[in-house]
Amino acid sequence: MAEIELSVVMPCLNEADTVAACVHKGLEGLKAANCKGEIILADNGSTDGSQQLAKKAGARVVAVRKYRDWETDRKSTRLNSS
Repeated sequence: MAEIELSVVMPCLNEADTVAACVHKGLEGLKAANCKGEIILADNGSTDGSQQLAKKAGARVVAVRKYRDWETDRKSTRLNSS
């Protein structure tokens, strides 16, 4: 396997209508630049099949965990400051 020179990371949440085209364009750009690269789809919990469409188009899909729940943090802060 060729060494990766560039990884293009695309965030995604329910993008089934456009994800395949985006992955194809990214791969075409890498090829046009003569760059050995990959497309990584950072999926934030899609429920519309975006992950499968991206894989089929040639992307590597990784699940992204939610780092913080801002709404919960805000409620917690309000409760603690009362």
